[in-house]
Amino acid sequence: RVIDLTTVVAGPLASLVLAQQGAEVIKGEPPGGDLIRRLGFIAKDGASSTHHVLGRGKRLIRLDLSTAAGRDALERLLKDADVLLHNSRPGVAERMGLDADALRRRHPRLIIGEVTG
Repeated sequence: RVIDLTTVVAGPLASLVLAQQGAEVIKGEPPGGDLIRRLGFIAKDGASSTHHVLGRGKRLIRLDLSTAAGRDALERLLKDADVLLHNSRPGVAERMGLDADALRRRHPRLIIGEVTG
């Protein structure tokens, strides 16, 4: 099970490859949806074609990590997860407790992928 908290292209593409290889991918999106929903050609459903391509094979959930309830929901997801992918800006991951050291203390078997650049 892969928990995907990435946005734009590089991270969602990485989790798409994992989904295509058979992984269960759960994509957490902030309220209002991921930025990629608004980039490129917008389909009739209001989401971009890029979002549709990069979201294939993933289960999408709303996850507001700015709230305690959202962070609790993430912790419940991580209990059964094998991989976490995120691309938080420097410093943001630490403030949210998503830095590698904090995650390893809470979830020692979790594989952490930080997409930067």
